[in-house]
Amino acid sequence: MAAIIFQSLYLLFAKSVLDFGFPLDDAWIHQTYARNLATYWHWEFIPGQVSGGSTSPLWTLLLVPGHWLPKGYFLGWTFFISFCLYAGSAFYFNQAAEKIMVSGTRLPIYGLIFLSEWHLIWATNSGMETILLIFFYMLLTYWIVTEKTFSWKFALVSALLIWVRPDAITFIGVFGLIVLGDIFLGNGVIRNCWKIITLVVGSTLLYGLFNFIVTGTFFPNTFYAKQAEYSVLFNTPLNKRLGEILLVPITGIGAILLPGWLFQIYDWIKTRNRRYLAIVIWMFAFLLLYAVRLPVTYQHGRYFIPIIPIYLLTASTGLIRLIALLKGKIGLAISKSWQISLVIVAVIFLFLGANAYALDVAIINSEMVAVSQWISENTKPSAIVAAHDIGALGFYSNRRIIDLAGLITPEVIPIITNEDLLINYLDEKGTNYLMTFPDWYSDLVRGKSVVFESVSPFVITAGGTHMTVYDWQD
Repeated sequence: MAAIIFQSLYLLFAKSVLDFGFPLDDAWIHQTYARNLATYWHWEFIPGQVSGGSTSPLWTLLLVPGHWLPKGYFLGWTFFISFCLYAGSAFYFNQAAEKIMVSGTRLPIYGLIFLSEWHLIWATNSGMETILLIFFYMLLTYWIVTEKTFSWKFALVSALLIWVRPDAITFIGVFGLIVLGDIFLGNGVIRNCWKIITLVVGSTLLYGLFNFIVTGTFFPNTFYAKQAEYSVLFNTPLNKRLGEILLVPITGIGAILLPGWLFQIYDWIKTRNRRYLAIVIWMFAFLLLYAVRLPVTYQHGRYFIPIIPIYLLTASTGLIRLIALLKGKIGLAISKSWQISLVIVAVIFLFLGANAYALDVAIINSEMVAVSQWISENTKPSAIVAAHDIGALGFYSNRRIIDLAGLITPEVIPIITNEDLLINYLDEKGTNYLMTFPDWYSDLVRGKSVVFESVSPFVITAGGTHMTVYDWQD
C-alpha cells in the first residue's frame, strides 16, 4: 500500500503541474527502441538504421509489451512494471535488514524507510532502468546476507546485471571478495564457483557480441559518449569529485541515518563480518570508479541512485542498533529526537522530491516533447535534424537525426566537444535543422535563424533556456 501511495503521489504532482511523462529525455530513448522493436522486430532508434544508443537492452525488452497495447498505454505499462520492481525491492530490502538484525518487527520499518526515500521514488517514475537495477541489487544482497551466493538463482541474476547497465557488472566484486575471504581462511570454496563464473562470463561475452554486431564495439555507444562529453570534469581534483558524489546518498533522510552508517561499518570491522563488509567495499569502489571515469552528479545524482539502498540498508540497521545502546533519560530523549527527526526529514524531502519530479517532467514535456512534435508537424519528412537531446525527437518526429551526444551517431564522439569540427560535420551531412538549448553550443547557434522556440515557463523557473530549432542552412 505504501508503494502505491508514494509512487502515485509523484505521478499526481506531475499531472497537477502539466501532465504525466518522464523526467529525463533518455527515458524516451528506451521507449523509441522498444516501440521500434515491437513494430519492426529490429534494434533500431531510427527505422532502417541499427544503432547502439540503448544502455539497457533488458529494460528496453521489458518496455516492449507496452507498445503492443492501445496507443498511449505505454506510459501506464512503464509505471506498472516500475511499481512491481519498486515494491519488490522494498520487500527484499526489508528481508535483508531483518536478517542483518537477526529479528523481525511488527511493522516493515526498513521497507518503509526504503519506500519513502525520495531519490528512489523519483527513479521509480523516471522511465529508466534504474529501478530494475535496484531490484537486482536488493535481490542479490538478500541472497548474500542469507548465504545463498552459490545457488543457480544468484548466478543467473548476476549474469543478467550487465544487460541492465554496463557498470552493474561491478557488483560481482562482492561475490569475489567473499570467495577470496573464504579461500584465505582455508574454506575451499573454489569448486562451488563454477556456476557463477560460467554464467557471468558467458553472459558478458554475449553482451559484447551483441554490441559488436550493433556498433562494432564491446560496449554501447553511450559508454564512450558520456565519458567524452564530460571529460572536462577531469580537471576537478579527484577528492572534490568524490566528495560531490558522496553527497548524493545523504541528501534527505540519509543525513539523519549517517551516524548509524558509521556505527554499523565500525561494528562489522570489529566483528570481521566479511559478507557485509564486502558490500560496503563495493559501494566505495563503485563511487570511486565514477569519480575517476564519469564524475557527474546532475539530475539528482541519477547514476548513483542504485547505491542508495545499500547505504540505507547499512545506515538504518546501524541506527536502530545505535539507538538501542542509549540508556537512561538522556538516552531516551536522544532516541526519540532521532526518530522524530527521521520522520520529519523523510516527509519534507518526500514532498520536495515530488516537486522536483513534477518540474523535471514538465520541462521534458514542454521542451523536448513539444518541440519534437512541432518538428514532426512543420518540417519535411526528408529533413535531417541535428539535436542534443534525441529521445523525444526520435519518438515523435520520424525524421533523420544526427545525435550531437554520439549515442546513435558514434562518429561524433571523437569531436563531441569541438564545435568547429561539429559545424563541418553537420555541413557535410546536409543538416537542415539544429535542435538544442542555445546555451549548450555557443558557436553552433551563432548566426543561425530561429524557426521555433518553446515558450513554456518551466525551464526558465529551473534557470535554463528554451529548447530552440534553428535553420542550419540559413
